[in-house]
Amino acid sequence: MPQTGNRVIICTYEDRPTDLVGLQLLVASLGRHVPGVPIHVACPAPGEALARWLRARPGVTLDESRDDRLRGWNVKAGLLRRLLDAGHDDVLWIDADVIVTGDFRPLIPDATTLVATEELCANGPKENRQRTEGWNLPVGRALPALVNSAFLRVTPAHRPLLDAWIELLRTPAYEQAQRIPFEQRPPHMISDQDVLSALLGARDFAELPVKFIARGREIIHDISGGYTPVDRVANVFRPMPPLVHAQGYKPWRYPDAPSPLREPSRWYRFTQVDCSPYPHIARQYRDELAAFPSYLEVRSLPGKLLRAMTFDNMHLHGLAYAAVDGAARRLHRGRLLARRAVGRAKQLLGRGRDQKNAISST
Repeated sequence: MPQTGNRVIICTYEDRPTDLVGLQLLVASLGRHVPGVPIHVACPAPGEALARWLRARPGVTLDESRDDRLRGWNVKAGLLRRLLDAGHDDVLWIDADVIVTGDFRPLIPDATTLVATEELCANGPKENRQRTEGWNLPVGRALPALVNSAFLRVTPAHRPLLDAWIELLRTPAYEQAQRIPFEQRPPHMISDQDVLSALLGARDFAELPVKFIARGREIIHDISGGYTPVDRVANVFRPMPPLVHAQGYKPWRYPDAPSPLREPSRWYRFTQVDCSPYPHIARQYRDELAAFPSYLEVRSLPGKLLRAMTFDNMHLHGLAYAAVDGAARRLHRGRLLARRAVGRAKQLLGRGRDQKNAISST
């Protein structure tokens, strides 16, 4: 990664009061593993205690400004462009629910390459093409994976991409899509990273080099990111991935333990979070948080039993849950394929009957 003093900067954003502990853990872990690199923390309402804690951290700048057009997860494109405009040569976005376990800079190549990470999907090239076509953009290439923008690196070479990204995020169609339930949104408008995937697959940006940080080997996306049993076992023997993402179900969503009888589905996810690598790493920062939250401890009986059985190994702790989730995904995918095959067969049979009727009527 090119190093030019303070022209390299890491940025993040959080505006949800319930999620601010993730912001603290990210900043604390960056200070431990990537010391000396400035951190720009955009947080419109940090509260007095967190604001004081952030301002006391070396190299951290707290930005409490608001932009009503770009907020939530849609803020990153505007923030990245703003920091490029301020003169930084390398700007790295990291989601506030990521914790750092090592120096990730060796993963970043030359100044012209956009760096992102992989989103869990069944067919990367097909799903990326759907997003490009959904925006009526001419397809220019087939990317191997959908973009997950939990980690994103840009340089001035990517300014046209950022401009196009912001333009699409500000379209009435996209803004309208963000008002409907998540699961009902069109695939190309689910979130800002789907828009970025669409642009990277388009003809205008087909020559822009993209590097995907490998899911499982270089970044852990757990739980919704599919930290597979194969990667879990392999990571017992290979170096620890430098980035751990609490994707989907997060510890702070469970301040109190759900009842297994009244909320069985929620209780299952609560116990799964108990076994995730993210809180395991977070417990290394007890001394850096004034009041360490109880939801980062292992609280459930299944979590405690599995931790004992796996000798507190962060990769193997949730292995059983990963196997169940993987089987459920394969079963769901199989049902979809079977449904499509039945539909296709009905279409072919219908065409055959129509042709037969047409011949008999002549």
